[in-house]
Amino acid sequence: SLVYAEPIGGALAAALALGLRDGRHNEAGVVGGNEAVSSELADELGSEERLLGMDLLRGRTAREAVDVCCALLEAHGQGGGCDETDKGWTYENGFLFADHSEAYVLETAGVRHWCVERVPPGGRRNISNGLSIRTNGRTSEHIQAICASNGW
Repeated sequence: SLVYAEPIGGALAAALALGLRDGRHNEAGVVGGNEAVSSELADELGSEERLLGMDLLRGRTAREAVDVCCALLEAHGQGGGCDETDKGWTYENGFLFADHSEAYVLETAGVRHWCVERVPPGGRRNISNGLSIRTNGRTSEHIQAICASNGW
């Protein structure tokens, strides 16, 4: 079963410096933000309660936060109603995780699929309400085969 982490303070200055107005941070100085995205696999989500959005900001570094998030997605999946009055409204997530030395973009598709892109040193990156990774990043086990078999 999943143990939910309590939001904790200590890195607000880092979050503000990165412009993550809608993000969260943890005591290790890792900041993260997320946006709703939609993929061709969104129909997998259904209404079963699973992980949602910022349930996933954990880790002592940005890389560790990504690794934990990917492991939780694979173990528990994402999805479920995102609105108390409309349980049928679901979405996938795009995340930006950063610490004092590096940053990553993580995008999810369907219940358990994901792709990660490391932001190059000195680089800049943003996320919005669409899938944005255009490089061959690190991915969940079957997502590349799923995309290839569907001609994406």
